Amino acid sequence: MISTKSRKETKMHGRHQNTIDSGTLIGEHPKEEHQTNNKTAASEIRNRLNQRPFQQDEEKNNPKQYLHDASGGRGYSSRMLTTVQRRCLPPLSKIVLLSTTFSLVAFFLLSYCPPTDPRGSFDNNEPPPPPSTTSQFNFVPFNSYPSIGSMCHLPEFHQDVLPYCNNKTGIGQGRECLEHEKMVDDKLLQYMNIDHPLPPEDCKMLWFAAMHESSCENPNHHFYPQDYSVALNSALVNAGDILQPVLILSRYGLPNENSTKSNKLGIWAEEKGVKVIYPSQLSFQEDLPKTWPPNQSGPFLRIDIPKFVKEHNLFDMPNVCQDHVLYTDVDIVFPNKMTQKDVQILLQSVGTGIASYGREYGKSPHIQNTGVMVMHVKRFEQELPLILQTAREQDSYPGQDQYMLNIYKDTNEINRGKFQLLPIHYNWKVYWRLEPFDFSQVKIVHFHGPKTGNGLEDMSKCNWTGIFHNISPDLQIVYGPIFQQGICCDYGRSAEWAVHTIQSSKSSRHDLCD
Repeated sequence: MISTKSRKETKMHGRHQNTIDSGTLIGEHPKEEHQTNNKTAASEIRNRLNQRPFQQDEEKNNPKQYLHDASGGRGYSSRMLTTVQRRCLPPLSKIVLLSTTFSLVAFFLLSYCPPTDPRGSFDNNEPPPPPSTTSQFNFVPFNSYPSIGSMCHLPEFHQDVLPYCNNKTGIGQGRECLEHEKMVDDKLLQYMNIDHPLPPEDCKMLWFAAMHESSCENPNHHFYPQDYSVALNSALVNAGDILQPVLILSRYGLPNENSTKSNKLGIWAEEKGVKVIYPSQLSFQEDLPKTWPPNQSGPFLRIDIPKFVKEHNLFDMPNVCQDHVLYTDVDIVFPNKMTQKDVQILLQSVGTGIASYGREYGKSPHIQNTGVMVMHVKRFEQELPLILQTAREQDSYPGQDQYMLNIYKDTNEINRGKFQLLPIHYNWKVYWRLEPFDFSQVKIVHFHGPKTGNGLEDMSKCNWTGIFHNISPDLQIVYGPIFQQGICCDYGRSAEWAVHTIQSSKSSRHDLCD
């Protein structure tokens, strides 16, 4: 675990705090005390760099890079390189001179060469944190260091990745690491009673996920049923005591549109205790443009949650919490144990409003991304006619439910008060730098943007040269700053954890689809 003192000493950011919202990065002025802390941190870093035993050699060999690092620049690559030389290269040079009979010894020495951090943010003397959970799905522990096979771990970070991080004209635009006001989420996480009665201590919150059934049919597209298998398997391990899963599988536009017969994915889910619902169409299906493909109605399914609750008597299910429900996209995972305290936090997050949801790309406290949402069902149902009417009045119909809700929210100040901010721990992104939080605090990881086969693996290895191979040019513009954050600020740590967790938790395509 990283001490608060260590984080403060090594925190290096520019005068502006950068956040990404609606696919763009905007600058925000931090508080004056933050600016003072940045100057203090920069001074401390310069002092430590000036005390290094390799200072003179580095200044002679690479004066420009040395001056950049010593002046409080974004990279600590010189420090990382000297750390690698000090810890790894002297033992290695001796080992090479030994006879082949000592090759096994050399292997172990190399294997235990300690990982280094390019920015000095991690204390290598501390052991890695313990696993967040143990289960049949072999959840991997989060590692506070870049992975051994990552370019962030190797001297190549100095040669290749650092220029990418600092390149102001490149795809990542040399952005500073995203920050947020920790006090905002500390306040949201306060465990308190509000105006609604507390649910029974052992009740389970309805957890909705939804997709169009055609997700099984196109092998060339991202395989969302497998994403849901990761979400469900992780929920059964880490949230099985507090969540009752409900899966909505839309059949709109399919030959079996009016059938309620279970498909293979539905049977797989039902065997794990999931309530599966097969709606033929949305209650407002006629509002959607006729030119849209049927599967584009999938994201709007969450808007009809009050209808599903009422038609299927979901609040009458045994031991189910009343009034509130949790919705998530299928591309999420529950990385740590969730308890009744989390239920209370989720209920509290809505307050007297109709729903709470969280940040999009950036860490600034903007209510924007509905990929994880808590809904007060009755209040939302009462507000829905106005939400739908506002969508109809737009020049073009909102392309997703998120746009629909945000347009309505931003119509006036009264509407803004009907939506609340979800704590950041319940919609965490793998490209965000973890600090100042500990990974054990993260309750829901949302694979917003990078996914398996779509940049996640390359981000986990800091492979900035190969990260765009499978991404279309239009998405490269949006994803560029995201990948830059995951590589240059989190060093691929969260992405590395995600790749291993998905591999160990996913069910096979054969089990999910015909």
